[in-house]
Amino acid sequence: MLCSRRHRPLRFLVFGLLAGSLALAACGGSATDSETPAPTASDAPATVAAASPTAEPTTAAETPTPESTPEATESPTEAPATGTAAAEVLAPTFAAWEQVESLRMKMTMPGSDASGETLQMVMEMVRPDRMRVSMETAEGTFEMIIIGDVTYMNLGGTWTELPGPQDLSTYGALSPDEPIDEVSAPDVTVVQSGTETIDGVTCTVWDLTIPDEEAGTMTGRIWVGADDNLPRRMVFETPEGPMTVEYSGYNEDITIEPPI
Repeated sequence: MLCSRRHRPLRFLVFGLLAGSLALAACGGSATDSETPAPTASDAPATVAAASPTAEPTTAAETPTPESTPEATESPTEAPATGTAAAEVLAPTFAAWEQVESLRMKMTMPGSDASGETLQMVMEMVRPDRMRVSMETAEGTFEMIIIGDVTYMNLGGTWTELPGPQDLSTYGALSPDEPIDEVSAPDVTVVQSGTETIDGVTCTVWDLTIPDEEAGTMTGRIWVGADDNLPRRMVFETPEGPMTVEYSGYNEDITIEPPI
C-alpha cells in the first residue's frame, strides 16, 4: 500500500524490527533506555555555563555562517535540473506493484559496527495479510511470521505466539512496501540511466534523488522490468554504505502458515 509518509533511513527500519522483537522477547529492555536521558540532562547546564562567560565564541560563531551557505548551494546540484518527479515517471511501476499478490524480497545492508560485515534479511509476502521474515543474528536465526492479527516469533529455535494483535509498524514499519513508499514520495526525482539485464529480465535503470529529513539528501537507483513495470532491484546510498533491495518471485505460489 503506497503512502506519503516522510522518509526515515531504511537501515534504521530494519534494526527497529529486530530491536523491537528482542525487546518483546526480553520483556524489560525499556527500563534501561529510560535511564539514559537523566545523565544527559545534568550535563547540559554545565556546558551552557561554561559557554556563557566566554565572549570570543560570538565571533567564532559567525564564521560557520558563511560555510553553511555553500552547502545549501550544493543540495540543488545533487538533484539534476532534468530530474522528473518519480511519482509521475514511475506511475506505471506503482500501479503494477499494487496488483502483485505475492513476492520475495532480499535486503542486504551494512552492519551496525565498523567490521565491514553486512546483514541480510529475506522476506516473503502474500497479500493481503501474510508475511514471513528471516534474518541471521548473533543470537541465531531470527524469524517472524505475521498472519492477519497474529504474529509468531522465533529467536533461539523456539516459536512463540505474541499476545494480542500486532502491527508491523511496532517493529519499525518494515515491509516489502517500504522501499516503494520511499521512492513514490512526491519530492523524489529520477533521471534515466540506461538499461541492464537482471536474472534475464531487461530493465530500465533510473537514478534517484531522495530528500530525507534525518539523513539529508539520499541517492539511489531502481531497476524496473521493461515488460511488466515491476521493480527488480533498488540500491540506496546511506552514510553507512549501500543498501540493496532485490525483488523476485512475483505472483508465485508462496505458502505462509502458522508455525505452531
